[in-house]
Amino acid sequence: MPGSVERLHRRIAMTMALLVVVGCASTPSGSGDDLRDAAARAYPEARYVTAWGSSPAGFAEAELDARAGVAAQVQSSISATTEVHATAHSRDGAVTDRQSLRSSVTTRTEFQRAELIETPTRFRAEDDSRFRVLAVLDRTEYAAEIRSEYENVAVTFRSAAARVLDDDTTDAWGTATTRFDALRALAREHFAVMHHHSTAWTDDLDTHRRLQQWQQSALARTRVGVRVVASSEGPDAAIVERHLREALRRSGLEDTTGDCRNDASIVLTVRPELRWQQLLGSRYCTLRLVGTLDACDPDRRAQDVVIEASDLEGRGDRPVAALERALDAAVLRPGLMDVLAGVLPVAQRGTSR
Repeated sequence: MPGSVERLHRRIAMTMALLVVVGCASTPSGSGDDLRDAAARAYPEARYVTAWGSSPAGFAEAELDARAGVAAQVQSSISATTEVHATAHSRDGAVTDRQSLRSSVTTRTEFQRAELIETPTRFRAEDDSRFRVLAVLDRTEYAAEIRSEYENVAVTFRSAAARVLDDDTTDAWGTATTRFDALRALAREHFAVMHHHSTAWTDDLDTHRRLQQWQQSALARTRVGVRVVASSEGPDAAIVERHLREALRRSGLEDTTGDCRNDASIVLTVRPELRWQQLLGSRYCTLRLVGTLDACDPDRRAQDVVIEASDLEGRGDRPVAALERALDAAVLRPGLMDVLAGVLPVAQRGTSR
């Protein structure tokens, strides 16, 4: 019996010793530097995004600070990646890519996967009247979430792209382009966290390049007739028409002097209209072109259109003459492409050659 009691005491002592060892391993102690070193070993940068949060108010506030630190790192990576790729696209002349890239990624700058950020209890500490908490984000888990969302969006994009390319139709163009913008934002997010692109993105990017080639071909086949009707107060109709035709050519479209009965695919008829305003006793004018856009389709009525040139103003002693001097294709092109997109979906502001 005494031997049994002795063996029991020995087992209890060994169990207590084991608990102490385990406790020391699971909850690092010592200085703040020791705690950070232990966290770096447990959560290496290659696999995790980490951030320490601190607060004098308590662990709850410190946890919020840590979570915000992780989110900020991911957002900064996405922004930096976006800027790099936007600059590269711009150098290649793909202005459309740069514009849509910025807008699509901007919509994702708020961190939308906060549930993936963890705050392990073993890396909490209180010292010098401050509470400290570590937040971690598993890059692999984060990437898996992105890939899942990516594939859901890609199904629609690939289907729409196939319709455009296989059927030679613009019916699915809008869907293909908007879905690709969403894919591009997700691809940038994946790259920012994993530092490499997925195979799916590489394949979809190739499809998008083929869509752009098809777009250029579709635009080149479209001939736009232009007619500018003179107005009593100017500017000169011939000057306006010349700049409209140049804006069309810069957008990859062909201009023509024909109409729907001849070789035109679309006919634009507009009249310059001045709007007068007064500021601080000075009278100045702005320009818009009012008219119709005929798709040369007997089943569709001509549309009423207004081409705004909001950045153009005529000031000084001779406002109309000043406005004429400032008028050029670049000023008219954005409003012109917005109008054409109503009957020609592949016409976009950023399209250029």
